[in-house]
Amino acid sequence: MNEKTVPKDSVWYVDRWVVGLKLVRDKMPENWNKEKYGEHPKFGIADDEQFGALLKKKLLEEVAEYSAKGELEELVDALELIYAISANEGVTPKELERMRLEKREKKGGFDGRLTWEGQQK
Repeated sequence: MNEKTVPKDSVWYVDRWVVGLKLVRDKMPENWNKEKYGEHPKFGIADDEQFGALLKKKLLEEVAEYSAKGELEELVDALELIYAISANEGVTPKELERMRLEKREKKGGFDGRLTWEGQQK
C-alpha cells in the first residue's frame, strides 16, 4: 500500500489490522509491543485539523467497545477522550462539569430510568 494514497484522517481494517492514521495514547511508543504489532512502528503528531477529527473518531471507537464488551475500562478511555475533546475546544474539566450539572439541573439526569416510546421528528 502506498502511503501517499492513504488519506491522513482515514482508518480502516484489513484482516483485523488497523491501516491508516489512528490516534493513540501518548505513552504508546514507550509501551510498544513488538510481538503484537510488529517491529517498525511509525508515530507522528496530528495537526490541529486532524486532531479534532481523530479525537471524535476515537471516542466513537471507545464507546462502541464499551457497548460491545461492557467493560468499565472502555468508559475510562471514553472519559479521557471527552476531556481531550473539551481541552481541544478550550474547556477545562471543571467547566465541563459545571456545564453538565447545569444541564442536569434544567433537564434532569438518567437516575429515574425514564423511557419514551414514540416517533421523533
